[in-house]
Amino acid sequence: MTKKALVIYKKSLYQIYVQEKKNPHIAHLLAAGDVSVKEMLASHEENAKTVERVLGVLNKHGFSTRARYRGDASMVRDDTAIVFSVGGDGTFLWTQKYVGVGVPVFGVNSDPGRSVGFLCTAEKDNFEQRLTDYLQPEEQKTFGCPTPVLLQRMKVEVNGTVIADRVLNDVLFCHKNPAAMSTYFLNGESQKSSGVWVATSAGSTGAMKSAGGTPMPWSYPSFQFRAREPYNPSGKYEFSHGFVKAGDSLHLISKMREAIIAPDGARDLHHVKMGDKITISHSSEPLTWIKML
Repeated sequence: MTKKALVIYKKSLYQIYVQEKKNPHIAHLLAAGDVSVKEMLASHEENAKTVERVLGVLNKHGFSTRARYRGDASMVRDDTAIVFSVGGDGTFLWTQKYVGVGVPVFGVNSDPGRSVGFLCTAEKDNFEQRLTDYLQPEEQKTFGCPTPVLLQRMKVEVNGTVIADRVLNDVLFCHKNPAAMSTYFLNGESQKSSGVWVATSAGSTGAMKSAGGTPMPWSYPSFQFRAREPYNPSGKYEFSHGFVKAGDSLHLISKMREAIIAPDGARDLHHVKMGDKITISHSSEPLTWIKML
């Protein structure tokens, strides 16, 4: 039976702003050899080669493949056997929100010299070997073969309405202006800070770690929260940071007229107003991640 695969890929900045949008400012910087765009063309070429390589290898191994740009990626069909994310961690996070329970996601870093790929299992030069290793029968696999593992995701609700239920990395809750103070209740405690980070185990090594959080093993069942730059002249907050066990929830109430919730990055912002109640809990849909163990 033909294996059906969905490939979700990123477009390079060069493709978007030079080839498609023909942005005159970017074109001027490129022509002037400006340091801010020094590697843009090289990154574009590497990304294009990786997408071409992935599609070629999948065709060679008998996959029936659909390819979609991540900006207009269609939902995973019921007959999709596997999803490939071609980009970096940002593309992987964008991709996984389309993927339900039981469909594995295989990340390929399209530009490893310039792109963060913690969630990626392969790159252009080793993709075919790692795909071959993954496709072997279980009894033939050796230590180090890519293996599917389950990653816990989070669910975010505002006033009882689910706004995101496949959050793999982290959630940021803060004032819409990053220079403004964030004011809110966290588990009933009134706080002021630069906002609140909430992270899964997969997201604990990124912004959460930079904010002073604790990196967690990928299989850790709890998620953690941390107020960033808490402001409390009278002492420490009781709930400035901690962990939320499976079955429990984190509760926030906004005291801001204009706030935002950003699940898994800045591409999917949700606006929150004063008095809105935010609940963050464990999702009932873990992600199947193909990981190098």
